[in-house]
Amino acid sequence: MSDLYGWMQMYTRRLISKVIVRPVSSEMPVKSYSIPYRLGGLVLILLLLLIFNFKTAAAQQGQGDTGRYMVVTNTFTQYSWQLISRSSSQVLCLVNINHEGYPLLAEALAVCENALYPQAVQTSATQTPVPTNTPAPLSDVMDNTYWRFLEKREVTQTQKIPVPPIVINIVGNDTPTLKPFVTISAYEPFSDYKITAIKGDVGGTPFECQAASCDVLPGGDSTITYWAVSSFGDESPPYSATIRIIKADNNFKTTVTENENFGVYHDICANVWGNTPEFDNRNWSSFPQMPQEIATYHRLYHLAGELIRNDQVDASSCPYGGLFADGSPNSCGMEAAMPKVVEWQNHFDPAIWSAARDIGIPPVVLKSVIEQESQFWPASTRFVMYEYGLAQINEQGADVALRWDSALYDLICDNMMMVCKNLYASMSPASQAVLRGGLVSWLDADCPNCEFGISPQRAEQSMRMVAQVLRANCYQTSYLYQKYTTGASYEDSWKFTMVSYHGGYQCLADAIVSTLTQQQVLTWTNLSSHLGSCPDARDYVDNFWARLSSFQPNQSAVIQSRPVIEVRTPTPAPTPTLPPNPRARNGHVQVIVYMDYNNDYVLGDDELVDNIGVTVKYEDGSSETKTAVKGIATFVFSNQLKGSRVTIIIPQVYRNLEMTVPDDGNIFVLVRLIPPGLPGKLP
Repeated sequence: MSDLYGWMQMYTRRLISKVIVRPVSSEMPVKSYSIPYRLGGLVLILLLLLIFNFKTAAAQQGQGDTGRYMVVTNTFTQYSWQLISRSSSQVLCLVNINHEGYPLLAEALAVCENALYPQAVQTSATQTPVPTNTPAPLSDVMDNTYWRFLEKREVTQTQKIPVPPIVINIVGNDTPTLKPFVTISAYEPFSDYKITAIKGDVGGTPFECQAASCDVLPGGDSTITYWAVSSFGDESPPYSATIRIIKADNNFKTTVTENENFGVYHDICANVWGNTPEFDNRNWSSFPQMPQEIATYHRLYHLAGELIRNDQVDASSCPYGGLFADGSPNSCGMEAAMPKVVEWQNHFDPAIWSAARDIGIPPVVLKSVIEQESQFWPASTRFVMYEYGLAQINEQGADVALRWDSALYDLICDNMMMVCKNLYASMSPASQAVLRGGLVSWLDADCPNCEFGISPQRAEQSMRMVAQVLRANCYQTSYLYQKYTTGASYEDSWKFTMVSYHGGYQCLADAIVSTLTQQQVLTWTNLSSHLGSCPDARDYVDNFWARLSSFQPNQSAVIQSRPVIEVRTPTPAPTPTLPPNPRARNGHVQVIVYMDYNNDYVLGDDELVDNIGVTVKYEDGSSETKTAVKGIATFVFSNQLKGSRVTIIIPQVYRNLEMTVPDDGNIFVLVRLIPPGLPGKLP
């Protein structure tokens, strides 16, 4: 086993960047168990890793499920080798590579495993961690084979690489202003490109803003359609929203009551664990409307040291160039680097936000993991174990992900052109090692030919996979709950998942067993004292939790200067029936009641409160009571004096609101309710 994994660890990265495999031609004399690998080899992984080095990349709008993709074309020299059995002189398999010299051992195993180890494939159907048989050392098997060169040819390969979708959203304004407005902001997760414009129409009147964020003045209650344009060469889908304007004392507030682009977010891990997130003051567990809200301003010393060392910060005026002998910044260097540190730690926010939304992980959790692991400097480390990318994921982390995330397993199999008929846990150790190598190579942001030796673009492209690895650990935690018939609170379940992420399956399993054996309740306080097999896991989780729980949503970007687009829509002249009293008004009162479950101050379709009683009392003593249907209750009145008091009462939640009849007679009230908190202890 040590022989097999020794060379596999050494050559995995070269395998991913070198090998191109092709099945043996039907004309060749091969045994019936010849390798069932599909045409094309590992080119997709190669292209993913080198995507930004090719000048022939062309951006196009996709037609498939992804919606966006980049077409990359690469021409290279391909060398074909046959692996021959010395004993039978038969062709075992064909290996196509794109480098001179003999195929590497790892390349041979990736293509010829079934021929070299026909007895190694297992048939277990379980996806739980199970031991696997140890194959004979590859060096012994290869002694009975030799390579025969077949041909050399030029190959042109074209691949479609998925690109994350444009992020765009619209938000209202709760601060009283002289004119009502909504803010539309868009982000391009693909940092080599940018948002060039925001377009739309208000009530049929078009508008365009040459910026990534702008304020739109709708002029009145209206329906707005909006979309973004990217330098990538495409546009986001158009979305519609309904805008309501509230006027009070010559000031305005705007509310987005319906937003086609507003999806209901659920923490997938909470669903997996079978519990519900508590939203009271837990800013980290809610989902922000836009990436800018997860911006942080932390003093990150490791990141500062890397930025100074790689000439991204000029600290020449500081003692010793701003760095101590160990590479960490001194106080002068830290101050010089701070603006760049803030810029760099928020560079990946759109990619983090987009990946978290797609995978179902709280984006603040994902960002906090990256900050703790790498401080947003994605260089791979090789101190004790090989760890790759922004989240410093090693082969152990890749193993967990491939066991528990079938979609990720299929993706890696497809991109390595392997026919994976069995579950990952049922494969031979050699095949598992090849797949782990494929996953960590996708996460690897090292780029010797890039500026400062890393590729931020590569790191961005890996973000979705980092979120999938984190989600896989949620599934592993849930499996342990089921195995030992136990469970824990939402917060403690996240802490246990971070034990799994940092220390692995056995670390968490041993701690759970020890805690339950002592007949203790499964809480973090109790379990953390049973981490004897991985003693550093407690400090890791506590440090992570301190960072997570101190997070506060960033609102500074909301008040920054933005282009203002005033949209004037033609409206027909009103033809009201004048009441007998010049001060009397006819109109209506519309009340919308919603429960703000995710505490984001935005009305979601699933948050409207149904069947709640609403009473409206007028100053003349008349009143009317209705039951809200899907959160909306509408009252029509006549001959109420302008400026007279209107009281809106919602007795079930002890809410009394007072308004005055405006000049146009129309009153709109949006009532936001907050979910009640549960007591810490039951009586």
